[in-house]
Amino acid sequence: MAKLQACFPEDVIHQIVQIRPREQSTKDSFAWDFSKDGKYSVKSGYWVLVEVLRRQHVPQEILQPSLNPLFQQIWKADSPPKIQYFLWRYISNCISVAGNLFYRHLAREGSCIRCPAHVKTVNHLLFKCAFARLV
Repeated sequence: MAKLQACFPEDVIHQIVQIRPREQSTKDSFAWDFSKDGKYSVKSGYWVLVEVLRRQHVPQEILQPSLNPLFQQIWKADSPPKIQYFLWRYISNCISVAGNLFYRHLAREGSCIRCPAHVKTVNHLLFKCAFARLV
């Protein structure tokens, strides 16, 4: 009790004292946290290597904000349905430009025809491509 009083406040000491260990006849054993039965297997060790340890060195994905409010604004806008549909496809990134077609293995190249140094994305087509900006 003296060691507990030196390390913990009274409410924590009360909780610790309430813990009742198992009978003295039972033996301690090892348990592996990464399997259902608590026993180590090569399969579970490999899973830990692949899924847990390698993820520590890989940059974690940052979740983007939800686009639902933007979609709602598009459909509520006072504009022709053609424009609404185009904006919806633009934000959903489902317009058939070379970059998207290449990603889906439907085209040989994903670069812009007018400026081959750039991948042709919807954003490039509408805002960055020098030729498209002139048009």
